[in-house]
Amino acid sequence: MSETDPLDKEAKARLEEATQFVVINKTAKGVRSDLAEDYLRKIQLLDPTVVANLPARVTSGIEWKPMAIDLAEYLNDNSPVWKERIRFPNEPIGTTTVTQVSFTDSLKPILQNDSFKQFSKGELAKILDSYWSAIYKHCPEAFDNPDDYVIQRSAGCYVLHKVLPKVLSYAAVPGEKLTQKKIEDVLEGLEAMESEYWNVNKTAGLIGTSFKAFGILSSRISADLDKKMEEKQPAKGMRPFEI
Repeated sequence: MSETDPLDKEAKARLEEATQFVVINKTAKGVRSDLAEDYLRKIQLLDPTVVANLPARVTSGIEWKPMAIDLAEYLNDNSPVWKERIRFPNEPIGTTTVTQVSFTDSLKPILQNDSFKQFSKGELAKILDSYWSAIYKHCPEAFDNPDDYVIQRSAGCYVLHKVLPKVLSYAAVPGEKLTQKKIEDVLEGLEAMESEYWNVNKTAGLIGTSFKAFGILSSRISADLDKKMEEKQPAKGMRPFEI
C-alpha cells in the first residue's frame, strides 16, 4: 500500500489519535487508565515502533501488561470462577466484582517472575484457571456470595496472585504435570482457604485496601504455607513444572 493511499493515511491518523489519547490518559493525574492501557496494547500490536518512541512513563509495564489484559479477557470469558466478574472499560457493573486495571495489575508478580516467563499465554491461562478453581473448591461461599466477601475484589486478586508462585512451587512434582488436585492439596488447611477469612467483616475484609495491607496478608499466607510444607522442598528452575 502506497503512502498516498487514503486508507493508509486514515489508518495512520487513527494510530496518531490513539497514541495521543494514551499519552494524555497515562500522564494526567486523576484520569482513568484502563482505556489507555487497552489502547496501548493495540498500538503495540499495530506498530511496535510507535510504542518504542513514547516516554517511559507512558509505556511503563508494556512488557507484561498486554499479556495481563489478554489473560483477564480469557478468564472473564471462559473461567467458571471468573466468568463475567472482571469489569472492562465502558462496561456496566453488572455481575462484576473487580476492575480490569486491578485484576491485570495484580498479575504483575506472576508475569515478572522468571519461571512464569517460560510459559505461553495459553499455558498461563490454564495455570490461573486451575489455581482459582482449586481455591473455589476450598471456599465456595466466598465466590457464590460476592457482595459479602472480598476474595474476588482487589484484595483477593493482589494477595492470592502474589502467593501463587510459592503455592505452585510446592504443588509441583518432578516429572509430573501440574494439576488442580495438586494445588488443592497444597492449599488444604490454610486459614486463608476458609470463606470467613475473606468476609467483608473479618480478616481480609477489615485489614484495608492499601498495597501495604495486601502485602501483610500475602506475607501471612506465605508463612502459613511454609510452615505447612516444612518437610517438602519447593520446586526450582526456569520451568519448575509442566502443564
